[in-house]
Amino acid sequence: MKKILIIRFSSFGDVVQAMNASRVLKHAFPDSEISWLSKKMFTEFLDAESSIDHALSLEKDFGGSIWQVCRFILSENVDVIYDAHRNLRTFVIKLMISLMGYQGKWFHRPKSRLKRFLLFYFRINLFERPFYAKFSYLNPLKGIELKDPVLSLKQTKFNLSYEKIDKPKFSFIGSPYVVFAPSAAWEMKRWPIQKWKDVIAEVSKATFVVLVGGPSDSFIEELFDKQNTNVLNLSGKTNFYETFYLVEHSSYVLSADTGVIHIADLLNKRGGLLLGPTAFGRTESAMINIFETDLFCRPCTKDGRGKCSRNTYQECMTSIPVKSVVNDIFDTLSK
Repeated sequence: MKKILIIRFSSFGDVVQAMNASRVLKHAFPDSEISWLSKKMFTEFLDAESSIDHALSLEKDFGGSIWQVCRFILSENVDVIYDAHRNLRTFVIKLMISLMGYQGKWFHRPKSRLKRFLLFYFRINLFERPFYAKFSYLNPLKGIELKDPVLSLKQTKFNLSYEKIDKPKFSFIGSPYVVFAPSAAWEMKRWPIQKWKDVIAEVSKATFVVLVGGPSDSFIEELFDKQNTNVLNLSGKTNFYETFYLVEHSSYVLSADTGVIHIADLLNKRGGLLLGPTAFGRTESAMINIFETDLFCRPCTKDGRGKCSRNTYQECMTSIPVKSVVNDIFDTLSK
């Protein structure tokens, strides 16, 4: 296999978890040329990963045109395509290149829509337990002459280049600090604001705290005392590439089911996952402690969308005690 194309457009957490596929493929086929097709916002950190030779942007490289993507696949004589997204867009790509005479191999990650329907509507869980999404991105690779991709992952190493980082912007790196990600795409999987306030107030007495989030997460500014010089709010001030840099040099990462905790999982960093209603966000690394409550209704959603069925709204998140989280962080810092 000379040329391999991986397709995963979004979201941040899914792209991060799927990155294990490029590592395993490059390890198995070191002479192969691996390209990754994604959205423009993700190409900078994909391009910096050593197992990915070309990070392609649907918008920048192909003008958003599926037709141009198809022409690229055929003109470059791509041998293998791994569809790690499997949505309408990738279905159209597969159909078009087939009609155009594509002779290479096409593999895809199953969506398991029937299993999802049974889980979320009838509480019938046919998924592997525990279910690790990062492994679900590897299992389809068995069709590419890889007998045990999950085992192969243990033999690979994540290697991201930080040549483009504006390091003076992160002058605090070199001293101990923790990264907290208080936000999440959907409200149901966010830990309550008061709990974040309590953890930040307690932990910042012992170490430097860096808060990360998106440009719209203005509520993060209200989570800490503005006079507290041991807290730095970088929400909306870092891109995905810089977030990797922050996580890799941190002492601990605390987050709900978001891309930030999956970066920590990818980099084998110490951290804590606040796991509530979502079904596919469980981290596998023994370095990450999972905080969760055993409720019959969990999981109830794919990504945090929907309504809570409990009398106590969001009980799976509100029941996670601050003390347990703080103790885990302090235990890490003391080592």
